[in-house]
Amino acid sequence: MLHYRPPIAEYLFLLRDVFKIREYSHLQGYPDLDFNLIESIFEEAATLSREVLLPINGQGDRQSCSLDREGRVTTPR
Repeated sequence: MLHYRPPIAEYLFLLRDVFKIREYSHLQGYPDLDFNLIESIFEEAATLSREVLLPINGQGDRQSCSLDREGRVTTPR
């Protein structure tokens, strides 16, 4: 079974402490966007990555793509 743990804590650290995203809260266009919402978005993206994309990637890794002599690419089923 494949395992993947998205590095959410590292991403949030970068946004919060390195890029200081809270300093941009006054910008127009996203009045409801706060750090709690950003954290929730990252959590849901991590769930999607683990539960939906990871199984698909495993199949692609096992079957892989191939290129024939005529330049056609065959992708995994």
